[in-house]
Amino acid sequence: MRKIVLFILIHFVSLASAQVQLDNGLVAYLPLNGNGEDAGPLGNDVTFTNGVYPGASLTGIEGQAALFNGAAEQGMGEFNGSIINGLGSCAISYWFQVSSITNSMSLVGQDNILESGFYTSPNRIIVFHPTSGSVPYNLNISTNQWAHVVINTSPTALQVYINGVLSGSQTGNFTIGSNATPTRIGGNVVNTANNSWLRGSLDEVRIYNRNLNQDEINVLSSAVGVSITPGSLSSNQLCAGSEFILPYTVSGTGLQPGNTITAQLSDQNGSFQAPTTIGFSNSVASGNISATIPADVSGGNAYKLRLVSSSPLLAGSESSYNLTISNPTEGLSTLNRGRILHYRFNGNTDDASPSGANATASGGFSYVNDRFGNASSAIRLNGTNAFV
Repeated sequence: MRKIVLFILIHFVSLASAQVQLDNGLVAYLPLNGNGEDAGPLGNDVTFTNGVYPGASLTGIEGQAALFNGAAEQGMGEFNGSIINGLGSCAISYWFQVSSITNSMSLVGQDNILESGFYTSPNRIIVFHPTSGSVPYNLNISTNQWAHVVINTSPTALQVYINGVLSGSQTGNFTIGSNATPTRIGGNVVNTANNSWLRGSLDEVRIYNRNLNQDEINVLSSAVGVSITPGSLSSNQLCAGSEFILPYTVSGTGLQPGNTITAQLSDQNGSFQAPTTIGFSNSVASGNISATIPADVSGGNAYKLRLVSSSPLLAGSESSYNLTISNPTEGLSTLNRGRILHYRFNGNTDDASPSGANATASGGFSYVNDRFGNASSAIRLNGTNAFV
């Protein structure tokens, strides 16, 4: 996900911003926002096999990382070519986490050219070069814990950084050769004869035709340097359609100029799978948001609030309290008494009654304006093969 391109810590911006040029020398940049598209200038997309799914990113946003299901489905992402071939100097940067502590799992690289993988006993990253062999770099990591890796190579040296810190440096023959094997992520990078598949996630994969400097590594490895927390309300009991002030606190220095902080309301069970936007603020600092509860929201006592930033894309923590919302129209209308089915056809066939008996529309149907002119608020059936 494209969340850290400009993530420059304030305490070194004035000293190092001229040295941070993350678009310079990009061979490929995979934000992995639910697809394998290259956000860099060369269009080096990856194609995913079965066994790769959208996963939660390192900043907690669902669908903004690539989740690999390991040997069970043998998933991987494959570039359309050998994009590391012949690079005089090279840098590979990525975030990863493992779902299980399994030996010999592929991360990012190209078989028998420059490989990186996760190994156990002890837990470590191993970088393999066909001339200089395997070099291990130990790290402390638990399941579902994100870690950042940068590999810098030149014809005479190799450096590996883990979570922004130089873990080791070697000299020798590290010239990048060429072969016909595609560059890959998540599978068939290391030990291709044994089919080493990642069981875990990758995010923010970058490949450069140059080395990254320490300032750039600081930026790339510091993507989770900010948090956004909703504050307490004057009252946790609100009515549908009411307005209220939502205070929030920003901790850290990662939000970028032009950032928007969006206030979201969960569903009545506290889930943010399909959140509702209730207000926003164009800000990078703590403050208040004027929020409005939708007039048609159902009553309930388990609603939650959270805030999401746009630059970087980051989901803040959920409110520590529940929100109780009352909808007076639900209790006053006699039409709600004894109601067991209610299909509004507002762009879907969901049941708005307490029964929750959602339907499915089939055949030739479309959503059209209702009798009041509201878009997609009624359903049209073609009279031939359509039914609900």
